[in-house]
Amino acid sequence: MSTFKVLLLLALVIAAVAYGLHSRTEAGKRPVRTFNAVAIDDNSDSQPTDCAKFAAMVADHVEPMENRTSKSALYILSLGSPKTSFEPVPEATIPIPPSAGTNFGGKTDIYGGAKVACERMKPVPLSPIYRAVEVGLQIIKTRGSGGIILLSSDGEETTERRYFGATKVSPPSLINDNVRFLMCGYAATLVGGGPRSSRTGQLLDQWRQRFSQPALVTFEPYCFAPPREAEDGVGKVDRHE
Repeated sequence: MSTFKVLLLLALVIAAVAYGLHSRTEAGKRPVRTFNAVAIDDNSDSQPTDCAKFAAMVADHVEPMENRTSKSALYILSLGSPKTSFEPVPEATIPIPPSAGTNFGGKTDIYGGAKVACERMKPVPLSPIYRAVEVGLQIIKTRGSGGIILLSSDGEETTERRYFGATKVSPPSLINDNVRFLMCGYAATLVGGGPRSSRTGQLLDQWRQRFSQPALVTFEPYCFAPPREAEDGVGKVDRHE
């Protein structure tokens, strides 16, 4: 074998080894998926909100979450108003501390920020919660992250009729890869507890069918009330699973 071929072969071997080392190094540098959260309050006339309980529910689910970084944030959405054609409105952006027990030198208060944002919301005559969930997913995906969407609502969608009330099952329309969805409060409007009506189960099934990853979808009858258990349509699961 000529000297040139030997040198060429040696150069190729060195290049291959260097590329392998670089690939492993870059893989080690890849950041963990950043956690972000979106909380939506159904501020419609039919869904009176207890802002203290809404804020407690938000803090209860956001504060224990993993994969929090300095870029993690909580986004509070309202349903909008006639002035916005009921397009959801961002009410607040609250930094999430990178780890439990820290709060950026006292500048972050998830509970307090969520409560203040909730108290700014005025009741509206419609409940376009499906659109609010769409926007929430867009917020998380735009940031290239995973996370959770928290919806405080009785689940009654009043504007997007094609997915709710129809007997024919349509393909999923909400892509929630790496994003958990929790809707709480579907029983809260009934005095004394329990399901509001015989169609509650059907309504929750229709919501679950909207998502591309139904295993990441959870429902709770109340937003903040013991015992802290969640209904997943099959049985009871821990709310933080």
